[in-house]
Amino acid sequence: MPAAFARSMALGLITTLLAACGATAGGSGAAAGRCTTSAQYGTCSYPPYQVNQDMWNKTARSAETLTARSAARWRVTTFEPAGSAVRAYPNVSETLGRPISDYTAVTATFADSTPAGGRADAAFDIWVNGAPGTASTARMIEVMVWTSTQRTVPSGAPVTAATIDGQGFTVWECRTSACASHPYYAFVLTGSETSGRVDILSFLRWLISRGLVPASDPLTQVQNGWEIASTGGTTETFSMTSYHLHVALLQNG
Repeated sequence: MPAAFARSMALGLITTLLAACGATAGGSGAAAGRCTTSAQYGTCSYPPYQVNQDMWNKTARSAETLTARSAARWRVTTFEPAGSAVRAYPNVSETLGRPISDYTAVTATFADSTPAGGRADAAFDIWVNGAPGTASTARMIEVMVWTSTQRTVPSGAPVTAATIDGQGFTVWECRTSACASHPYYAFVLTGSETSGRVDILSFLRWLISRGLVPASDPLTQVQNGWEIASTGGTTETFSMTSYHLHVALLQNG
C-alpha cells in the first residue's frame, strides 16, 4: 500500500541507536539490554533483530517513545490525533535474503497488546525481492498478515477468502498504481488474536501457487508491529511481550 511503502522508505534513513542496547546471540531476541528512544527513526539493535520506532508520517502533534529490553519485550507509548492515515509503524524486523524455495520453515510466534481506542492494526509486513531502504526496490512485492485491527482496512480491495494453517482470512490485493507502487497483498484474519503462531511460509506458498509470487524470489525482510493511524487524541501504549522468528533452510541450501 502507499502508506506501507512510504513509511518503509524511511527505514533507509534510520540511524541505529546502540547506546544502552543489548545484543542477542542465536536469534531468540530474549537477551536483556534496555534501550529508549524518542527519535523519529530511532532503533534498538538486538541482532539478528532490530526494533524500529519508524514514525514515518508524523504530524506536528505526534509523539512516540520506544522502550525495549529485547526484541521480544518492547513497547511504544504514543500520541496521535484523530485521523485515518497511518502515521507510524513501530516494529521488530529481521533481514533474510535467500530464495523462498530455499526455506523449509519461516514461522513467527508473538504476543502483543493493542489498545482498544483509536485506529491501528497489528500486522506482519513481509518483503519479497527487495525492500524499501535497500538497494533492490524495482520488483519488490509486499505481503501483509493482519492479526488484529481497530477500525482500519488495507489498501486495494478484498478479492477472495483463504484458509491458511487452519485460520480464515480475507485476502486484499492491489496491483495498480492507483493504490500502490508495487504488488501488494494483505491477509486479514477473521476475528483477531493477541498471541499465536504465524506460518509466514504458508502465506507465501499460497501466493506462489496462484502465480502471484515467484518461488525463486528472495525473502528479503520480515517485520511485525502496529500500523498506527490514531490514538484518539490520548496517549496509548502498544506492547510486544513475546516474539521469535524461526527460520530453517534446506540442508543443501
